[in-house]
Amino acid sequence: MSSEQHSSILESRRLQAEYNDSVRSIAERLHRFAIGLNSVVADFMQKAADMQAQVSDSVEPFNVAVFGRMKAGKSSLINALVGRRLAITGVNESTATINRLTYASGAEQLGTFRAHWRDSGPETFPLERLPIDWNGKDESVLERIRQVKYLELFADVEWLRDVQVTDTPGTDSTVDGHEDVAQQFINGKEADALIYVFTPVARGTDEDDLQRFRSNCLPGSDPYNSVAVMHKWDETYWKNGGDFADIQGKADRLYYQMKSLVAAVIPVSGPLALIAQMASQNFWQDLLALLESFPQEARLKSALAMDRLWVSKPAQAALYRRSKEEYDIPWASFRVMLREIYRAGCSNADAAVRVVRKLSGIDALRTLLDKQFFKKSAIIRLNRTRTGVQSDVKSVRRAMEESYQQVREEAEYLQRIAASLPDARLRSWVENLLYKRKSELDDMQRGFVEIDRLIIETVNKANVPSDSLELIPWVSENAARFSSPEQVEELLRLLRFGTPIPLDHREDMYIAACRLTQNMNPNIRKKAEMLQTFLIKSFSE
Repeated sequence: MSSEQHSSILESRRLQAEYNDSVRSIAERLHRFAIGLNSVVADFMQKAADMQAQVSDSVEPFNVAVFGRMKAGKSSLINALVGRRLAITGVNESTATINRLTYASGAEQLGTFRAHWRDSGPETFPLERLPIDWNGKDESVLERIRQVKYLELFADVEWLRDVQVTDTPGTDSTVDGHEDVAQQFINGKEADALIYVFTPVARGTDEDDLQRFRSNCLPGSDPYNSVAVMHKWDETYWKNGGDFADIQGKADRLYYQMKSLVAAVIPVSGPLALIAQMASQNFWQDLLALLESFPQEARLKSALAMDRLWVSKPAQAALYRRSKEEYDIPWASFRVMLREIYRAGCSNADAAVRVVRKLSGIDALRTLLDKQFFKKSAIIRLNRTRTGVQSDVKSVRRAMEESYQQVREEAEYLQRIAASLPDARLRSWVENLLYKRKSELDDMQRGFVEIDRLIIETVNKANVPSDSLELIPWVSENAARFSSPEQVEELLRLLRFGTPIPLDHREDMYIAACRLTQNMNPNIRKKAEMLQTFLIKSFSE
């Protein structure tokens, strides 16, 4: 774990502890005013106590869910992210269960996986049983799937110490059991952030799927914690002659369609990324030796035109078979890899790895995830916690309103009774009850003022200094207040990714921010001042 990641974890722990303290304080203050609402407040107090207990010397891993249609390559991408062949991949509907990848060390645990059952405790199995017992369409497999909540897989990958990756079944699966599992996860609201995986041939329902997943799994979130990956572009890259600008152009167009839902769309080839990380020096040396037998690129391209032509020669067939069996690389990725290494004129294994790794896009994705998710994980989680706390406080307020209405109706009834009673002693007794009810109403009125203040406080307590993060949705919502759509797009790229933009453009943005600080709306003024501060800081970087 890098020093920056360690700092992020410590910051996450500190901010969460501070916020949980404030929630507990809110619960205690609510208790003084919530007359007749003991059960409602008790529930809120218990939630506050649970939040407090969650803060310890360790922090729950940041949970990233990988989501997408069947055969989009989700499992292949996860393998590339962790640099291991862990998730099940294949030509059929491979992922039948929710699979969580977590950190572990030691050969004994690494050779197993754990099934977390719905109706009983977890059970550990040998890893080699995973593709046999949990993959396919057999009724015995489907019944096993129905009985399990999720499978836990282990890897000694440092990255997984603080990040938990969740692989989900395809949402358009032809197997009912697979689709049900995906829907159960969507309804479970368990993810901190989302990677949406799709192919270059996007479908009309991609946006609907992504919107549905985010609204259920990431309630109250903004695009900053969703990233889309355009996967399986290798075949397109081969056909266009190696024009990566064409691939990037497709990704940019898809981002334009999805920009209200995701922070970015990045082209990534999971198979290329995985082989760049896993293949041995000996493999690359054998590959380079084979490429030397082709005097011209045209001869190589001709040999790679079809897989059956390539495997007609023993040395070529052996290299492809080794790539597929050991590193799970499909034909489309294999021939792109060979052509790119040949074009680059690589003379050694390290150079070949660099070419393949750069082309795969995996480092660009990891950099974005680190910048977009992990370094900001404390604030992402606080925002999610804030949404839940606001909902709970508002529930208490609704219960108070119902109780207030009941007490007021009782007071009005007592007042009518008192006015109609001829007996002085009986009237005095009723008037005493009426006085108590009116006192309760006064207390509850003060409670409404307090709880409204607390609702605001739940927002302010979570408004920790988050530089660009809080400004992203605000700039999007107030786009019309800036000079042009182009200025807004540039500003959003600067806020999201730190994308450099011309100094004179930043000066124009600063002037626009200055103008907005004069707005009559206090929230607009506050955010405009934050934008000023951010831009001033960006000038010096």
